[in-house]
Amino acid sequence: MDCLQTKTEIIYKKKMRDCTGNEITKEWLYHIGVPIEKIDEIAQTCTAVPVMMPFITSYFMPRKFGDRPYVVPKDGVNFAFIGQFAETPDNPGRDTIFTTEYS
Repeated sequence: MDCLQTKTEIIYKKKMRDCTGNEITKEWLYHIGVPIEKIDEIAQTCTAVPVMMPFITSYFMPRKFGDRPYVVPKDGVNFAFIGQFAETPDNPGRDTIFTTEYS
């Protein structure tokens, strides 16, 4: 379950970021309309592992050429950067984000 409002209190009267996986599951089941009397039974069959991704939106932040290191930095000899956080020197400048990788 994706919860961007981690500071908002939910049914458990605590913030989503402070909930256990079981509590998050029960909250989700409640919000999708599962009858209240079945929530505990269904939640026992689920596994939820709460994970925080505080920089997930960094892919979409505005940036300009030079904000990221080059794939092979100046004077780099035996290492390189890969992925969305490395600058590719192509023209016109293309960018790839999130689940799409450079090929």
